[in-house]
Amino acid sequence: LMVQGPAELEVLKGVVEILGIKFCEHECFHVKRNRIVPVESFENALVSVSAFDGGRFWLSESGCGVKIWVEEVKRVFEKASLEARPFQIMVVGETDSGKSTLSTYLANYAISKGLRACILDGDLGQGDLAPPGCIGLKFVEKNFFDLRELVADYYDFLGIISPRGFQDHVIESILRLRCLAIKGSADILIVNTDGYVRDKGLDYKVNTVLKLKPDVVLCLEDEGGLNNSSLFKTLSAAYPEKVVFVRRAKARQKTRGERFHRRLNQYRRFLSRGTIRSFSLFNLKVKFLNRIFYLNDTSFFGNYSLCKLNDDGWKLVVKPSDVPHILYDENSRILSFSSYALNRMFVALEYKGTLKGFGIIVHVNPELMIDVSTKVDDDVDAIHLSSIKLVNNFNNEVLIPILRQGFQENFL
Repeated sequence: LMVQGPAELEVLKGVVEILGIKFCEHECFHVKRNRIVPVESFENALVSVSAFDGGRFWLSESGCGVKIWVEEVKRVFEKASLEARPFQIMVVGETDSGKSTLSTYLANYAISKGLRACILDGDLGQGDLAPPGCIGLKFVEKNFFDLRELVADYYDFLGIISPRGFQDHVIESILRLRCLAIKGSADILIVNTDGYVRDKGLDYKVNTVLKLKPDVVLCLEDEGGLNNSSLFKTLSAAYPEKVVFVRRAKARQKTRGERFHRRLNQYRRFLSRGTIRSFSLFNLKVKFLNRIFYLNDTSFFGNYSLCKLNDDGWKLVVKPSDVPHILYDENSRILSFSSYALNRMFVALEYKGTLKGFGIIVHVNPELMIDVSTKVDDDVDAIHLSSIKLVNNFNNEVLIPILRQGFQENFL
């Protein structure tokens, strides 16, 4: 039984499960607007569903709930009881293959066994725990139905919404957050990955697996197409005996427009109702793709408003111009932003190495005093720049092209 909210569900007889959470006789469950949940029974059960204001329910073919994963998940957790902590489960698959649903089920299953579960959301563009451009880590204390009910405990900000061209940076971010899961004494670490698995994305997934070294990789694929699956075959060859086939959930593919609006809603979730704070870029450390620029270079000449250095010989410069791109020159070791690119840029704010929250640069003056709309009211000593601009009151997202080594290639 599939239920789309808003709706109310009451168990009249027997026991049902929703994403691994049991509901017994006379217990009720509220389904929020636009959320779709699978209601499953492992025995005869009777439920009452009241749908209203656009909500609905329907009987579905097999393959839409978590029953399809029960046996594989049981075997994974039997193995987990014998391994060192944290036991690492990496979830891979194409876009809309059920990765987030499976991650939710894994976390609820772990909690039901008394284990301390931790979820690492590694999807920069369609993540659940953090805003776009950022990956998040969450220690889960109680059962939940939707990853978007949760807010990350820790963030790693990259400022891009796709790993294309920057795969190594994403892998490094995942490894940094994995260290925090270890420090936090997690029993189970669930790594939910993005859907970039084709072409260069396949090499990216292999490199992620080889560097992360998970205890098991759950690979979501269509059962009928398993023999032709390059993802499963390639991962199995690169990481023998650790890759497990898991049947892909039957789910409707989101349109490009739906993904766009999903991102906008995530921005609003973390940015709405902010207040204006002013900062001088000269007084802040500036970060981009986790390169840290902290030393103001006052000896430079030319038409730059700002030049900051880091320990690796890189320079970050800001020019008073309307150039609509970011220059990422690995040969000259220069990152170049225009004042135009900074205006309406989505940023992250940090203090003493801890990311405190997010904001939008709403004004840049010629002296590089910036006004930032943010919920952060803590001290700030660093700002993370991005390739994302938010305009029209969060109703549009503009991605700033990143030009690498003099060749225009927009990594979105």
